[in-house]
Amino acid sequence: MNYTITLTNKELCAIGHLNFADDFELQIGKENSIILAANGIGKTSIYKHLKEFFKDDFSYIDYEESKDSLKKAKRQIVIGLDINVLEAKKQERDSLLKEYDTSKIIKDQLEISTKTAAIEISNELENKRNTINALRDFKINNYEKIQKIDFDVLKFIIKNFSLLNKLKKIEIEIRSIKDNFLSKAIENVEKYLEDGESKCPICDTEKSISIAGILENKKQVMSKMNDEFTKKIFDYFSKQNKTAEEIKELIPQIEEGMKVIVKHDLVNSGDAFNYIIVGGDDEVYEKFKNVSRKLDILSNDISKIEKEKEDFYKSLKNTSKEIRHKFLKNFKIESINFDEKDKNIVIDIPKGREVSSYSTGELNLMVFLVNIYAGVNGEKEVVVIDDPLSSYDIVNQYKIVYEIIKNTKHKKFFILTHNPDTLNIALSQHPSIFNFHYIEKQDGKLNIRVINIRRNIFNVEELLPEDPKDDSKKESYIRLLFNRDNKDKIFHYDESCVSDGYSNDFLVDIIDNFKSDSYFKDADFGKNCLNKTLLLTAVRVWVEKQFYLNHQEDIKLKKLNSIGEKIDYLFPKDKTPLWKGSVSVSREELMIRKVMLNQNSHPEGCRYPFHYALSLSIDDFVSEIEEIKKIFLEPDSEINSSKGETVTK
Repeated sequence: MNYTITLTNKELCAIGHLNFADDFELQIGKENSIILAANGIGKTSIYKHLKEFFKDDFSYIDYEESKDSLKKAKRQIVIGLDINVLEAKKQERDSLLKEYDTSKIIKDQLEISTKTAAIEISNELENKRNTINALRDFKINNYEKIQKIDFDVLKFIIKNFSLLNKLKKIEIEIRSIKDNFLSKAIENVEKYLEDGESKCPICDTEKSISIAGILENKKQVMSKMNDEFTKKIFDYFSKQNKTAEEIKELIPQIEEGMKVIVKHDLVNSGDAFNYIIVGGDDEVYEKFKNVSRKLDILSNDISKIEKEKEDFYKSLKNTSKEIRHKFLKNFKIESINFDEKDKNIVIDIPKGREVSSYSTGELNLMVFLVNIYAGVNGEKEVVVIDDPLSSYDIVNQYKIVYEIIKNTKHKKFFILTHNPDTLNIALSQHPSIFNFHYIEKQDGKLNIRVINIRRNIFNVEELLPEDPKDDSKKESYIRLLFNRDNKDKIFHYDESCVSDGYSNDFLVDIIDNFKSDSYFKDADFGKNCLNKTLLLTAVRVWVEKQFYLNHQEDIKLKKLNSIGEKIDYLFPKDKTPLWKGSVSVSREELMIRKVMLNQNSHPEGCRYPFHYALSLSIDDFVSEIEEIKKIFLEPDSEINSSKGETVTK
């Protein structure tokens, strides 16, 4: 089954900071595709958008997140999906649970530290002793009601809630505690009962013992409970240095507090316990609510990662034999095992060797291979990869591309990259497996175009016409870069130079009269590459001419060969510059552009001339040229034009 998703500019407009051309379209899953994009153009934003909105449609691999899938011990390497992320989230969760330990708070506030003691008061209190349960959706619905109860009175009521329940025969609500209320009621009834009467005068029910006997028993139980209750009140509050009179005055507050608690069901709802947990403090209550929300997010994240981790592990188990063979063959390891409990791959390294002796490239390759095997053996039909060659040396780059190509018979691959070598290596290994596209930014909009080249696309000579006779004038200068025949002076500027129809002033004029539309309007990938190469060459020659115009009498400057030497001469480190032109030109401004200015200084430097050019979008490339011209042609310079016009400062 071929699973394909087509994304147009309408679907991608959700990436708010990117502006897509009307005809922008990404097809994922139809063919194996490699998409080349310049740095900063929005490639990673597109990848993250896919992962966010199409997470369940594709498998995803990227270098940055892959780093979270490896854990190093002294003699073990552990690889599994999001190991470090999961561990960090669990540590954060456990840290919060420790900091907000409700079991400890309840012990400190209520002196309750056992399950039996908690359940005697309420099952809900035992639930609150479990911090995870207590902090789940933490809230106090009747906060204003419970605030009216003195905090110490509330703690006393909760500590003695079982006794108070029995004492007052709570059914729907608690009757007010009145001294001798029940005793007087009993005395009144006794006046109307004959000795030995066993029939209830109210409900006419025959009792096994006399009513007077029942009432006498109740009076004795009541008296005993009252004595116990009174003792508890005095014991509890005397520890708080309250006098007997002060304690007596608290009894009505206890009675009223019991009414509020029963009326609003503050015990069974957990409100009373939560209020005690936060110490009756508004700020602490807000902290607990925030922690509750944070723990909820962490718990969901952990559950989600663990589910994804389990699926990831199942995919690896399906190909465990091949993984063992691949790792034992390609890496110097002792053994490789599958950890069923934690859903990880555990690699034991040989005695006498430590994990630190493995290079970053080796470790990254291990993780990448595990991710590839999981993706290929998973249920998703398409594997989306962001920058597969990041942080790898050339040998491992070839290994990675080989693994991808080998597995195209099982899955479709959609690769986003800023590294031109990804395309080049794929072409060298299997020219017809992938379709190639590139994303450019021009006039503020992202465009996507096909790369129709099936050769080494980063060798300028292969982009030129096969027969030099078919070269345009611009193409002839590009070809000259590779076969200069003593024409190096054409690509420098110590003075005007003409040789066999070539002129360095032609290159200067390109920059003087530069207009983006002349070079990049509707041009295809190959044309854009050639034009960027020519412009990179021309801008260096143009800068050297600015040096020449401002220092025509400086013999020493003319003897210097490279632009780097000329920069060092005109802008010596920690010394006063010799530069006579625009004050906007500085050593720093030139050095940060030195890579671009030196890109085409020598023939060998042009074999791969696009690595820098392709790292800039057309918009950035045009901006770079215009910025260089701007700093040299500021109106405060003595010479503001390559024509040699003098301007007074």
